[in-house]
Amino acid sequence: MNQDAPARLRLFEPIAPTQAGTAGSVAEALANVTPGRPVVIEAVSGGSRIQAHKRDAEVRLFDATLADVTDQHPAIVDAVRTIDADTLIVDGTVRTDAASGEVNAVFSDALLIDGAPLLGRPLSDRIDLLGEVAPTKLMVQRTLTPFPAVAEAFAAHVREQGGCEVVVRDLDAPYTPGTPYIPDEGAAAWVVAL
Repeated sequence: MNQDAPARLRLFEPIAPTQAGTAGSVAEALANVTPGRPVVIEAVSGGSRIQAHKRDAEVRLFDATLADVTDQHPAIVDAVRTIDADTLIVDGTVRTDAASGEVNAVFSDALLIDGAPLLGRPLSDRIDLLGEVAPTKLMVQRTLTPFPAVAEAFAAHVREQGGCEVVVRDLDAPYTPGTPYIPDEGAAAWVVAL
């Protein structure tokens, strides 16, 4: 990881999201990330990426192209205000509820909480810290497992609920803006199983 990345992280200045690799199946994704070690498997709703920045009550939202989309999502702005942190940058997905048509967001990663940059911290730490401040309804649906059968069952559950895919993530991976993180072993840290 670029050692100056945390110094570049500033509120209301979006950074490019980490990129994921792809795999044709959950088993292939597991093999590509960390074979035999626990991984995080998250539901992907088919929505678009969003990055939320917050300072007290001021919230700005940015899409994957780093465009400011705050005015397009007032309900998400209000939801981000409920996160219990004075300053915050989180990464997530905008989704539309099939039943109600309501647009909302779920967040999967924290890049900054209360002034502390988290880019270089392992995913496991970033998830824990996000879980301490964000309401459960704003957290992406996920499970932690080293077992392919559990991962496959979770992926089936996600699809039954209308999700289109899952992402398998390495618990030890830092957040690498704009690029896929590839540890020394050559495996990708994020792999979307189609």
